[in-house]
Amino acid sequence: MNRETVGNRLSVGIYGKRSSGKSRLMNNIIGQDISVVSKVKGTTTDPVSKSFELGNLGTVVLTDTAGIDDSGVVGVQRVQKTLGTLAYMDLAIYVMDSEDIDEKQYLELTEKLESYSIPHILVFNKADKVNPDTLETYKKRYQEAAFMSAKNMDDIDMLKLLMEKELSKAVKAENMLEGLANSGDRICLLSSREALETGDRDSLYIQILKEALAGGVALSFSGISTFEKEIEDSELLVIEDSEIEKVDIDVLGKRAIAVSAINSKGNGSLRYFLDSIDKLEGIDHESKFLFCSSEEDLDREKVKLLYGKIERYTGVSLDWNLSAGDKSSSDIQGHDFIVEFDHGSDMRSSLRKLKQAEELKIPMASAELLSLFMDGKLEKLIGKNKKTFLETV
Repeated sequence: MNRETVGNRLSVGIYGKRSSGKSRLMNNIIGQDISVVSKVKGTTTDPVSKSFELGNLGTVVLTDTAGIDDSGVVGVQRVQKTLGTLAYMDLAIYVMDSEDIDEKQYLELTEKLESYSIPHILVFNKADKVNPDTLETYKKRYQEAAFMSAKNMDDIDMLKLLMEKELSKAVKAENMLEGLANSGDRICLLSSREALETGDRDSLYIQILKEALAGGVALSFSGISTFEKEIEDSELLVIEDSEIEKVDIDVLGKRAIAVSAINSKGNGSLRYFLDSIDKLEGIDHESKFLFCSSEEDLDREKVKLLYGKIERYTGVSLDWNLSAGDKSSSDIQGHDFIVEFDHGSDMRSSLRKLKQAEELKIPMASAELLSLFMDGKLEKLIGKNKKTFLETV
């Protein structure tokens, strides 16, 4: 699968039957020949992704997919790959061939989109080739649809505006530093060597830096060897979770916040996570846990360690399942508590799971915050006392 890293970027998928014009549409939106265009059905065999700049939203990842009407043993596998991309989409574009209108196929996909809470734009492609009376009938039936030609760049520009409008609704970003630091304050971020070497936290650190600069806040990075010197001069101490055991958090007062907490605050999940963690006390022998991650290579040892920690804390022998990768968003139902590892590494997938958990009223928390709670350190690592802090999230 040729997929660019989505991470915190907004992501759009193009769906529809074979030969409906999906690949040409992608190429003209991007402005490059990324996908192969052919009259032969089934040219696109695997999802193909490419990033591009979309108006004020910045970088967006666009994905072309195989036709949802593909058949045969291999064709069914292609369709499964296509449907698998839904796990990380913020917006879907459904391309309907105006010369081959198939409402049944369209409605089947929209049901799946609704189950993932993904908005979509319906595009009637090749509208210039259809009898005007026929076209008018469908315009009345689908008043929100875009009737266009993927070859017409004016139509492409119109579609981009629609995409930007829909994606703007999907952007859910909170100010990480609001209520934690004021103009003129100084923040010290204690990072781990591993985080700096692997770059796993780069996008998060950059976001913190941007907010600090915009708010007139000074930000410095520190290693454990220089951290003590930074404490007295800093109004806020942001501590990488892996470094927490190396610091005496009791001497930090209410100025410290774990990276996992500030990350969850920034994506709007922290309040639900904190409320959910309180419900850990109600776990019993019939409770079913789901340990999940958007990452395919979920570290099983991490899961085992946390699983054992929860059992010791609750005194309950857990019934649990494990789910990783794109399908982790579809495995939520039937569980009583959801624990997410690598929360935010694929932000859109993480927030989609959170939305589903909220709708189903299933408690959910990140593995890092849950672990801090059981260690008795969470209250001391959310920047303020819990009651005051919740007023800012």
